[in-house]
Amino acid sequence: MRKLFTCLVAMTMIAGAATAQIIDIDDIQYYDPIDGSPASPYDGQQVTILATIYVTPGTYNSGTHHVQGATGGINFFDNSGTGLMIGDEIEITGTVGTFGGEITLNSASWGSVTPGDEPTPIDVTPSGIFGAVEPYEWVGNFVAVTGEIATVDGNAFEMTDIGGGTDVLYVYVDGDTGIDLSGMQVGDEYKVLGPLVNYNG
Repeated sequence: MRKLFTCLVAMTMIAGAATAQIIDIDDIQYYDPIDGSPASPYDGQQVTILATIYVTPGTYNSGTHHVQGATGGINFFDNSGTGLMIGDEIEITGTVGTFGGEITLNSASWGSVTPGDEPTPIDVTPSGIFGAVEPYEWVGNFVAVTGEIATVDGNAFEMTDIGGGTDVLYVYVDGDTGIDLSGMQVGDEYKVLGPLVNYNG
């Protein structure tokens, strides 16, 4: 049975017209395809990405942001009261590192902010995630997973494809979200929106 968890950069302006090279998030978010361990070729390097905010601080904790770019998603932490809003498109510069076994941007800072709409989540099923050539490439993305409830345990539940299956997605619901799982029952069908993460394996 396979399971996958769903649930600081400083930018300094230097005189001149040079701009930072934008790196594709998918190139940063690389995990060992066998055991899911972080294997980013940019580990320890400072990078700049272009992405849109889809999780703001307070959703899960005081400082975690999740962003979605054209080729993938990633998170960064800053609890200084960034004022960033869902839908803001920003250039983020940070040092690629890990937290809890997941690739992240450390010491993140950002340049111009362009207000916009929340990104559209990627529709997928549990088997669609695990059936990918490299399932860990899904990590960081904003997803809308449709499936059937297989187990419920306090503030978490497991989903399979509708009708069952061997691929199991573990969904952790943070208390900060205010989501009440008390009415959820095995066999119910749900669509879950959020970041797909690989926290601590």
